[in-house]
Amino acid sequence: MVLKSWIDLESVVRSLRLAWLKQIFNDLNATWKTYLLYLLEPEGGRFFLYCNYEVSDHTISFQFYHELLLWWSEFRESFASGGDWKTIFWNNTEIRIDNRPVYYKTYFKSGIIYIHDLLFNLNTMDSYNYFLNKRIKSNFLQWVGLRHSVPPHLKEITPDRLTITYNWK
Repeated sequence: MVLKSWIDLESVVRSLRLAWLKQIFNDLNATWKTYLLYLLEPEGGRFFLYCNYEVSDHTISFQFYHELLLWWSEFRESFASGGDWKTIFWNNTEIRIDNRPVYYKTYFKSGIIYIHDLLFNLNTMDSYNYFLNKRIKSNFLQWVGLRHSVPPHLKEITPDRLTITYNWK
């Protein structure tokens, strides 16, 4: 009796993809990874990988990197805790201005990361004044645009910050 062994090609491909993705998140330097992070810099660099992005919203001309980002978007839910990545404001596929996802580096560096960081428990003027008092540079129209870009169903969600252990460097 001859036993035939079948290789599940889909499983092999998925495991290879996971191996590449694992390398993105480690601290070892590699030229291919440095270039990917360079390409992602306008979107937040490594932080982009933690966002609820849609690959088709971003211009990544190199097929390998495009596919890598696509693979991660397929796998991230398996690795993220509690879907917190869906509540990150920046590059969120559900939050759009001029039909494009948003990333403002100055707001991100000021600590505005999650949807609820826009203080929807306050009215627009009070939330704007709160951030002005924290020395965050913004204009009122930009602030209003950010707050109004959030769909109502996302304004109600608050992540459990204790479960988030991302290294966004």
